[in-house]
Amino acid sequence: MAEIVTDAYLPPAPPPRRRTPLIAGVAIAAVAALVASGVGLAALAAQDSPPASSPEATVRAVLDATQRGDVTAVLANVDPSESGALRSSADSVLGAVKQLGLLDQSASLSQVSGATITFDGQKMTTEYLDQLEGPNKVAAVTFTAGTARVKVDPSALPLGSLAKGLVGQGTNPVDRTIQLAGTDAAKRPIVTVNRNGTWYVSLSYTAAEILRRKAGIALPAAPATAAAVGATSPDAVVQDLLDATAKGDTAKVTGLIAPDEAGALRAYLPLLGQLDAGKTPAASISRVKLADAPVSEGTLVTVTSLHVTLGNGATADLAPGGCLTITDPGHQTPDLCNGPLTGLLSGGKVGFVTVNKGGQWYLSPSATLTHDVSAAVSGLNLGDLAKGLGGLPGLKDLLPGAGTSKPGAATPGSG
Repeated sequence: MAEIVTDAYLPPAPPPRRRTPLIAGVAIAAVAALVASGVGLAALAAQDSPPASSPEATVRAVLDATQRGDVTAVLANVDPSESGALRSSADSVLGAVKQLGLLDQSASLSQVSGATITFDGQKMTTEYLDQLEGPNKVAAVTFTAGTARVKVDPSALPLGSLAKGLVGQGTNPVDRTIQLAGTDAAKRPIVTVNRNGTWYVSLSYTAAEILRRKAGIALPAAPATAAAVGATSPDAVVQDLLDATAKGDTAKVTGLIAPDEAGALRAYLPLLGQLDAGKTPAASISRVKLADAPVSEGTLVTVTSLHVTLGNGATADLAPGGCLTITDPGHQTPDLCNGPLTGLLSGGKVGFVTVNKGGQWYLSPSATLTHDVSAAVSGLNLGDLAKGLGGLPGLKDLLPGAGTSKPGAATPGSG
């Protein structure tokens, strides 16, 4: 029997009586998120879509396209400066996830089976945030009415052998109705941006505005004017970024980000100090060594070694072999020198993607995120999963041969 829930939010499920349903729920949630992410990435490849003439129009376009399952139209309404770097990694991430057994070979980036969402009765209000980029450039759209009905049929999801083994037969379909409006709706708007007369949903502005509203901080009096300065080389970008982060120099950090991607950070720069409010302890970074490698998006800069000391006495040491050691007086710290993280850090797989703009080098947050996620997923193997999930009952039956995987061995789908 389907589980039917009506609420303004998606509350945590009550504690299960047995561990198997918990594992099943986690597996389904993870796989559903992977599938949804894949669909979003596929949609980013779209180049042509009808322009949205207002903030509410672009939000409604996203809702309508989601209902139709038209993934091309969904993410075509995302700010192009945020979406461009995601296109290249979609297929490689999906392939690696299939090889891991989380999704089966029928899983497609263009269509998701087993999950639907239906919107009804939605009403919205728009607030223009002229203090951020100037008049008619940024607007927050808030729901004042409406519902979203989410239906998930686990048996119809494109689960791979590993996910099916974890899920088993103990998970019921879900049918939930979510209230889009409510007392906290004003604290979680969808923020849109005007780019050359067309409105798009902005993921970075949405995240920043939600943080600002939850913190109860007023908007700046006028648009910020932080300059995009960049650096003379890829290594200089990362070295300056580490130094500025340690000093809490948010203006310097903003100036190192690619100009076409720094809009939200630059706009909210005057508020960052209030958001942090002394919560981040002072830090010093030393013994930094870097390595460069060309990637399709630009130049990847990896940190091969460094030493970090925080004002509270905690330290972090990254050795050239990828061993990360953390010490924190009075607290137990995890052993990070044996496991998947070491392989990623030692192999130059993850780092900071830098790009050249007008002769200066900058950090590209979107390219860094998509490259590192792709590298992390592609770099996993069954042996890594066995180490990470070794406490789950019956894992050896789900991961045949996992115990024979060697650290650093070739990974399916990683070539």
